[in-house]
Amino acid sequence: MTSRLRTYLFLGMLSLCLASGCQHTPTTTIRGGTQSVLILIAQHDPMGSFDSLETTLANNFAQLPGIQASYHRITDLAELRNTVQDTKRTTGPLAGLILAFDGKPNKLHLGSGPNLHQRNVSSVCEGIGKALQPGAPVILYSCLTGEGDDNLAADLANTLGRPVIAPTHFWLMQTAVAPSQRISELRFDATGRLTVDTDKFAHYYKKRMDSGKDRHLIAPSSMHELCLQDGFLRRSSRFRPLFQRFRPNGTRLVR
Repeated sequence: MTSRLRTYLFLGMLSLCLASGCQHTPTTTIRGGTQSVLILIAQHDPMGSFDSLETTLANNFAQLPGIQASYHRITDLAELRNTVQDTKRTTGPLAGLILAFDGKPNKLHLGSGPNLHQRNVSSVCEGIGKALQPGAPVILYSCLTGEGDDNLAADLANTLGRPVIAPTHFWLMQTAVAPSQRISELRFDATGRLTVDTDKFAHYYKKRMDSGKDRHLIAPSSMHELCLQDGFLRRSSRFRPLFQRFRPNGTRLVR
């Protein structure tokens, strides 16, 4: 067989392979290439819940290939909205948005100015949904924002048209943990999108509670009853899944 004939045969086989679907189809999920994830963190953090959170998340992202993370400390609503829009213009639609602020079921505390709450979520977040890729998750590291069914997380999911992952109870244990030991437990789900490994979180908390290291967590006196109800005493309910997922229609995602 001549070298020219071998070349023709090789090209013919290559054409058949491509026609039959052998070519690689790029994926649009986070694992399909470098994707932008934006993290907005409270500048006003008197309890120290978010001390060194940038380092904690960077250590986590180092284990997840294909993520380009950017971090910003935020003081007000305008800065939150503008930072999302500016990042989208620079990097393209975001593959994930993480908000880390002190929270309650109905609000995020951004600082001394107006907060993000259920009454203004539609006006404040106008246009933010379009800055996110379809299906891109919004993750709240904000106490109680996913508690019950009528909460800020559900309203954010409806407003943004994207799934929202939020704590069902307190996330204050971070104040009792040295920054170098803090965890965020972000991972890829089965579709390749960011999510929180709530099982690892629950195991981590239970281990610390059983060790006695987190018996004296910091919380405002006004939240004392909620802390007791949420299991800051040694109750099994403390170790239920920490995070809940909400669909854009306001219902919880089925795990």
